[in-house]
Amino acid sequence: LSRASARTATPAPTTGPTPTPGGAAEMAMAKSVFVSSEPDPTHPGIHAVDGDPNSYWASIRDPYTAFDVRHLQWIYIDLGSDQKVKSMRMLWNDANRPRVYAVYVWIDAYRAWLRIADTRYGQADDKPTFPDAIRGRYFMLWLETPNVAGSNYELRSWEIMGEGSVPIQGANVAAGKPA
Repeated sequence: LSRASARTATPAPTTGPTPTPGGAAEMAMAKSVFVSSEPDPTHPGIHAVDGDPNSYWASIRDPYTAFDVRHLQWIYIDLGSDQKVKSMRMLWNDANRPRVYAVYVWIDAYRAWLRIADTRYGQADDKPTFPDAIRGRYFMLWLETPNVAGSNYELRSWEIMGEGSVPIQGANVAAGKPA
């Protein structure tokens, strides 16, 4: 990125994943977060994982509104140790959500980010799931194109659910049907 980068980090809690209803464990709560930008101290990166529905991380506003529809920003999280991730949930402020973005995991053996999901149709409440658990410590949202040209991104919540927990996406549509 050619724009100035900011870094926000908070100490990881000493306890394990936070239990949620249904036996699920939300692994991102209050973990260390790193961001490409923070325009002001009222919307730091940690707000994406603080559990408060009224707070959010805000990126800088895209300064190139007319001719540049891409606005590259990123946020990544350190889960503290390798985890098996089955699903995620990103809650965005609707007017400031990404339309195009990707999810990456850091692969230490290759010293590189590996794309594990992407969309060109980002929603205010996105819930990617993975057929097989994705093992990793660092996960990144690579934000490419905002919903509205010239805007910024505003992430209210980034939940990361592990293997064996209740999927965020919802019901098993195959339950009770013949194999």
